Amino acid sequence: MFQRLSGIYGDPHPDGADCTQAVQRLTFSDQSTRGDLQVVSDPQGPNMHVSLDLPFTVLHPTQRGIEIRFDDEEILTPNGTLVVWEFRPLTAPNRYCWHRTDWPTDRCINMVQFCEAEVPMS
Repeated sequence: MFQRLSGIYGDPHPDGADCTQAVQRLTFSDQSTRGDLQVVSDPQGPNMHVSLDLPFTVLHPTQRGIEIRFDDEEILTPNGTLVVWEFRPLTAPNRYCWHRTDWPTDRCINMVQFCEAEVPMS
């Protein structure tokens, strides 16, 4: 699961940032206990930079994906506990989306698509 999710992603929506404009780099530690999600802006241009860096702790795998908690998470559930997020891999094409564990089971947001080709970064 961790190897399948690791990689470079872009927004599949026509009005979004695809793999040439802004990319998300998702990585996991060797022991799969930690990870990092970075948004890289202008990956092929002179202004390439990490515009967002979100390290996280892997809580555990689930039937649908992997539950994580971002290190700087501040969002609380209605019960007052910190939000737990689930990476949910999807297929056809290779994508993933975000699910909060306090949401209805079928709700998933911010779908991104795996970049099939290597994304050169300056």
